[in-house]
Amino acid sequence: MWTAVDPAREFHSSYRYTTNPIGFLDLNGLAELRVALFMKEYSQNPKMVDNLQAYYGQFVKKGDNLKMEAFDGNSIDNMLSFLKSGDKAALLAHGSPNDGNVYDNKGGTISFESLNKGMTSLLKDMTLFVDACWAKENLAVPEGGVNPTPNLQAAEGASGLHKVGPGAMKSLGVEVPEKK
Repeated sequence: MWTAVDPAREFHSSYRYTTNPIGFLDLNGLAELRVALFMKEYSQNPKMVDNLQAYYGQFVKKGDNLKMEAFDGNSIDNMLSFLKSGDKAALLAHGSPNDGNVYDNKGGTISFESLNKGMTSLLKDMTLFVDACWAKENLAVPEGGVNPTPNLQAAEGASGLHKVGPGAMKSLGVEVPEKK
């Protein structure tokens, strides 16, 4: 039904939320949100992940489903598969200026180039919002240039783990109030 209104009133059509309306349909207007925490300290402490998911889960639109999982440098393929299982995906990680990598802070490293290849082969037209320190700088496209990582986009704010993900959540459509 190409003229259907999105029940969540997020888009004018259930085919609008993606660049590939044949491969990705949003028939009920509700989203499966996936957030991968690429950080070893979280992967070694599931309670931290549960607490973070409970906090952000209270701001998710009714009917949407938020799932967070932590990964380290030894589980990159599992992380990409997890992200693929959602309608919208974000990655929270550590980063550093202009080196083109994200880190799990305990020795695990993924380059944006290899992350983009994994996203392209697994997720096709899906965008991965990266919320890492220096994500904006690392993912910036030179003026007039071609984006070498088309499936990756810096999350709004791209504050990284210094604020633990509000930029990623906003990019996924979850409005988190500012802490006072």
